Amino acid sequence: KANISFASFYVPGKYEYVYGFMYSVDGGINWVYGVTDNTFYKSWIYIDKAKLGRLNLLNPTQGDHLVISEFMVAGTDADDEFIEIYNPTVSAIDISGWKIRYSAATTAPTSCTSTPSFTFPSGTIIQPRKYILLAETGKTYASIADFTQTSISLSATGGHIFICDSSNNRVDLVGYGTASYPETAASVVAPANKSVERKARATSTSDTMKIGGVDEFLGNGYDTENNSQDFVLRDVPQPQNSSSTPEP
Repeated sequence: KANISFASFYVPGKYEYVYGFMYSVDGGINWVYGVTDNTFYKSWIYIDKAKLGRLNLLNPTQGDHLVISEFMVAGTDADDEFIEIYNPTVSAIDISGWKIRYSAATTAPTSCTSTPSFTFPSGTIIQPRKYILLAETGKTYASIADFTQTSISLSATGGHIFICDSSNNRVDLVGYGTASYPETAASVVAPANKSVERKARATSTSDTMKIGGVDEFLGNGYDTENNSQDFVLRDVPQPQNSSSTPEP
């Protein structure tokens, strides 16, 4: 038993549309048309006079929860840091009382109550496909951040950044550099004035995610639970905040 799902695509105008899909379980020898009633036969689904908007179909490697999408561990000095989070879902998420936490490279990121953290204030909502930016007070990205803080200090060599919800459940984790407890394997660590960014899709690279790259505006929802595969190094950081355009 498996769920079959797809990446988002846009319905560009008020026209009639036809869409469908095929799948294969034997490497492409026999293709089957998918339908909506759990039987399998050739079928097409008609959308009559579709309204201008977006039809969202979730990709199985796209996060279904809030994710850490970009972070910088050092900039003009060791405390010049930011952490960006992204909502890859189609629903707004109330993160009142949620926390961004940090644990050192050799400390397991299991506690949502005792590690250094920032707590989001009451009324904080992250909209679908949008971002929230947390930056160090008084540093490079403080002026564009949604929130600033001084309680978290990211190691330049390795550590764990994780999100905890208001019930102290861990929602997402990235272990970077020398981290001992990442999701499967640690992501790259960025040198000063560079950042680490979550991919938009499996084929994303540093070049496709950079400013002007083909994946620049495709979001940061790629999540295979393997930090080494889900993130790339950015030569030029591009943190986004709650005022940034939704992606994708």
